[in-house]
Amino acid sequence: AIDKSLDKKTYQELDWEGTFEDYLKIVADNPKVARNAFQRVTTVIVDANITTMLAATILWVVGSDQVRGFAVTLWIGVLMSIFTAVFVARVIFEIAERRRWLKKAKMLKVIGATKFDFMRWFPHAAAASLVITLGGLAVAVARGQGLFDIDFTGGTSVQVVFNEPQDTGAVRRALQELPDVAVAGVRVGEEEPGLRFNINTSETREFVEERLAAIFGDRLVRNRLRWEQPKAIGATAPTPAESSQSGAGVKPHRASSGQLGLGEAEQTLGFGQFARERAALLPLGPTAMRDLMLAAALLAATEQQSDAPADQAKKPADPAPPVEKTATKSADAAPPGDSKGAPLGEPSSKAPESKPAEAAEAEDPFLGGTAVQLSFDLAVTHQTVEALVKNALSRTGLGSESTLFQMANPDWIEGQSTRHDRWDLKIKLPPEQVEKLLDAMKEDLESKPFFPATNTIGGAVAESTRQQAYAALVASWVTMIVYLWIRFQGLAFGVAAVVALIHDVLVILGAIAISYYVAPVLGWLKVEQFKINLPIVAAFLTIIGYSVNDTIVIFDRLREVRGKDPRITRAMINTAVNQTLSRTILTAFTVLLV
Repeated sequence: AIDKSLDKKTYQELDWEGTFEDYLKIVADNPKVARNAFQRVTTVIVDANITTMLAATILWVVGSDQVRGFAVTLWIGVLMSIFTAVFVARVIFEIAERRRWLKKAKMLKVIGATKFDFMRWFPHAAAASLVITLGGLAVAVARGQGLFDIDFTGGTSVQVVFNEPQDTGAVRRALQELPDVAVAGVRVGEEEPGLRFNINTSETREFVEERLAAIFGDRLVRNRLRWEQPKAIGATAPTPAESSQSGAGVKPHRASSGQLGLGEAEQTLGFGQFARERAALLPLGPTAMRDLMLAAALLAATEQQSDAPADQAKKPADPAPPVEKTATKSADAAPPGDSKGAPLGEPSSKAPESKPAEAAEAEDPFLGGTAVQLSFDLAVTHQTVEALVKNALSRTGLGSESTLFQMANPDWIEGQSTRHDRWDLKIKLPPEQVEKLLDAMKEDLESKPFFPATNTIGGAVAESTRQQAYAALVASWVTMIVYLWIRFQGLAFGVAAVVALIHDVLVILGAIAISYYVAPVLGWLKVEQFKINLPIVAAFLTIIGYSVNDTIVIFDRLREVRGKDPRITRAMINTAVNQTLSRTILTAFTVLLV
């Protein structure tokens, strides 16, 4: 957005230069030239940026979530820069003019009026472009699948952290055995450069992590686990502080599968027993829990009646007295055959006993288990802690596959991949077994290097992403051809603009392909072995926007130079390019500064 805004301001300034050339005598006495300049450049500013907005729209329609985010940002940036260039800047200059702050419209001329014969060099420039584009395409074809990152081929991305800064080239050379490997240095916050790297390859996560540990060994950072004294979970009401950290809304996990699903509770239970089991899993309040337990007890009594001997089943059972809607503390129902029944709230010798332990367990499924706070030297995700617990349960043989456990953090929201250095663990095991479990988790964590982030992309997802990228590029070209065809009333303008931008994209594609071979030599210039991924596709579309922007500016000036002449001559093209040369150079310079 900053680049585009500078581009518009530069064009306005250079259009004032053109006005100076045409109306030199008027400028000296008439500072209203700024108003005339705004009127002249509004059309070309809108034309040049509509093409960029079309590309952003295509990105949003066919792109992934990350690319859509880039498209929305580009849309907002272009709209705001158009608004500031066409309206805000004009208001500022008009106020300055009326206040007599702007008495002379002076502008520094980087390049004055030029009269280069660009068309004379057309054959040589065309030949050079052909060699560059074909050479770049040849190198790209030679690299094959190695030109694409895991976004388009599938594979694994692992982030590693070293104890001491490393040279990117040295890390890359050490990993040459991995297929299609790409190494990129990253920084987090004020971290020292050379400590953190992203390793992308087409191998599986397990293989990559194993090879990284074998190659770099103790040079990689290892995480550390500490914990407070495990505490048994009793049937006491939680304090407000405990409630805030209990992970409300976070589903418990089982050691076998992770999220506790409905099918895991619906085994071969009677409905009343199922209701009691389900009550232990629902985050219900006291009133709702009381009603659910009442329903469970009534249904359990019905099940007992249906299981009674046949001769008893034939006897008519007296109906139980109506249940009042006032408060009742007992979930007991009158047993079959009891003509009097027992009022709710009073104990009955024939009614099944109420079980306070079951009610307490319904309030907290971890009753009788253990709570402990885990502390990590390096922040980890919820998924990492979950994997540690599952692996430790499997290795130690503690508990069973149905053992419940849950991790929570006050700042963590379920479904997010945020990292935290403290996690509260609840598990359905006694404290003495939890101590053994924590020892196993500590050994597992500290026995291998710490990988802060690991992502795996499947082949089907990668193929879909690749098709989306192709569709985005082609669709953006087609929409630009159609728009320029309509805007300049000629198909040649649209085709010429698209040919120019395809040329620019192919040049950049060749540069990316060649980077694989020159990175070891030009590493000091931050040249890496670049690969095509989603950010690179977004960069391609940004280049398309700039290419079309520059082309439309020349087309607009060519339309002014041509006037009503149906022909386009070499002299007209030379004049249009010369008049916009300063603007092109200044725009490129401001973009390089940004």
